[in-house]
Amino acid sequence: MNPKPTIQQWMFFLITGCIYSFIFFWLERTQFGYFITFACTLFLIYTLISFSKVKKDFRFWMFTGIVIRLLSLFYIPNLSDDIYRFIWDGNLLLKGINPFEMVPDQIMQSRSELGMSEELYQNMNSRQYHTVYPPISQFIFWFSALIAGQTVWLNSLITKLFIFTAEVGSIYYLRKLLIHRSMSEYWSLLYFLNPLIILELTGNLHFEGIMIFFLLASMYMLLKERYWVAFFAFAFAVNTKMIPLILVPYLSFSLGWRKTIQFGLVGITTTVLLHLPFLSESFIKNIGSSLGLYFKTFEFNASIYYLVRWIGFQIKGYNIIATAGPYLATISTLLIIAISWFSRNKKLANIATAFILILTTYFLFSTTVHPWYITTMVAFMPLTGLLFPVIWSASILLTYSTYKTANYDQNVTLIGLEYVLVMLTMYFDFKNRKQSGTCTE
Repeated sequence: MNPKPTIQQWMFFLITGCIYSFIFFWLERTQFGYFITFACTLFLIYTLISFSKVKKDFRFWMFTGIVIRLLSLFYIPNLSDDIYRFIWDGNLLLKGINPFEMVPDQIMQSRSELGMSEELYQNMNSRQYHTVYPPISQFIFWFSALIAGQTVWLNSLITKLFIFTAEVGSIYYLRKLLIHRSMSEYWSLLYFLNPLIILELTGNLHFEGIMIFFLLASMYMLLKERYWVAFFAFAFAVNTKMIPLILVPYLSFSLGWRKTIQFGLVGITTTVLLHLPFLSESFIKNIGSSLGLYFKTFEFNASIYYLVRWIGFQIKGYNIIATAGPYLATISTLLIIAISWFSRNKKLANIATAFILILTTYFLFSTTVHPWYITTMVAFMPLTGLLFPVIWSASILLTYSTYKTANYDQNVTLIGLEYVLVMLTMYFDFKNRKQSGTCTE
């Protein structure tokens, strides 16, 4: 029989519920002062629940995480405008239009008979760029549009139900992974109760939530040696968000050539089949163009790149992102391959730590690091004992200061503080590991 929750537990439940409700329903992302104050309060309570002597009641805190996510279902994301592109793509699919073919600007100028909402168009970001969302995400956009049409609130609710379901699935597999490693299931709450996870996934509708579910399922199946299921789950993760592709070298080096061939066949076949409805003469060209723009044009919350950019201004007198972005991506790729090779493990005993190191390398050399990108690292973190992903999940919320102004001016001082905190924590993480003689999980 489970003991009743304490007054302290209910107090934390009510305080966090009220704060999340205020953020979900009333806060605008331009109100950075309020946002960061509430975010700091949420992370303080999260720390007390996770690391203090607050009663380790797994079921109660699971209940808390679920209730807060259910609250978030009923509001249109106010900290992100990506929802408008999701609805746009879904409605184009309903009308038989391939969303990879034309950018929104072209559609509004030349295809006015389609009846696409002016509200969607005006609220959408990147109207001049092709969509970059893979097939599984596109299927969810289509399904939501099938039921909700161009109604923003209902589309938001339906899409959030997909992500909410995936998050419950993620905690299921994370808990099983912890038990498989003879660790306490309670550590799965480091992911499930993390404020960044709650705000950015079900809250702000980022599809990392679904990708993480497939990745954790794949990881569990790999450790249980159910390889075919693991390979399909990984392929679904890649076809939800493309970021898991950077984990392929580690898996290839660790699995051996026979399983790597199977892994490749499953991945390629699944990807081709899922992309069949979208394939056209211009598909590859448009996707390549969008990815090229990502490395050559976009910049947000970077670390090494901003240092390189500053040097470029001193030497060249202008922003060198067009050349620096691809060079940094190449260096990152080579480092990821090296890390994957030296971390390879036939039993995949260090898979979570290797994944975190690979993701960290990628983000440090990237020109763009949005807050929700870090959620994948937070998902793997409970399996490793590393703390720096938690620190990063908190400090990266400082980047919301960018939205205080209409021009989205980034505060370099706050970005510097973010990365100093991350680097210091990472240093102490691996120093402690070295002293304790553990270099993997």
